[in-house]
Amino acid sequence: MKLKITHIISLAALFAGSANAATIVSLGVDTSTGADWRTSTTTKSSAFDPDGDNIYGSDGYYIGYSALGAANLNVEQALVDTPAYISGITGNGNFFASDAYENIDNPAASGEINGALYYGTGTKFSFSVTQDTQFLITVLVGDGTSDGVSSITINQTAGTGSGTATNSGFTLATDSPEYVFFNINAASGDACDVDIVASSTQGITGIAFEAIPEPSAALLGGIGMLALLRRRR
Repeated sequence: MKLKITHIISLAALFAGSANAATIVSLGVDTSTGADWRTSTTTKSSAFDPDGDNIYGSDGYYIGYSALGAANLNVEQALVDTPAYISGITGNGNFFASDAYENIDNPAASGEINGALYYGTGTKFSFSVTQDTQFLITVLVGDGTSDGVSSITINQTAGTGSGTATNSGFTLATDSPEYVFFNINAASGDACDVDIVASSTQGITGIAFEAIPEPSAALLGGIGMLALLRRRR
């Protein structure tokens, strides 16, 4: 297979923030990790864990929760750790916490918390991008029941262009936490909403972020040199 200069340019562009519009791609769903999204001894798929540390959302998160044993605290409590390339993370929608919901790893400390829900019509999480970055978003889906979230869509709401992607290929009949993943290649100044379609009582627990490591300059340089040599031949 011949490696052309145009291929090198395309490869470099893949790892740079989009100059024109956010590129948003639905990656899939993890239904097997359960509560252990931050447990490094629980093996994760490399497709959903680009830095290979077996922790989802290594860079930051916005998670609704209640303390274990604190039932029916219908007052928003959130754990927030904003990544360097993100600003203005907000959760919108009705909020409900109950000790009856699934336990998940506490991202801010050891042990577990109850994952709360943002639910109902108009539920969304919003954020802005502050630097060109390619990253994964993990959407934590809580209280899985058969009448739960039917789809999750990420829409670009600011910047040039209108990137969008939807994942509706999952069911929530296992009554266990699930994780839905999207790849976003965004430029500084882009903004996005994570929108859900759900019943009046089911929703999402929060979102988490993890940057996709860029190839080293040496690697790109070596690929470029190989392409030039092939071209000369």
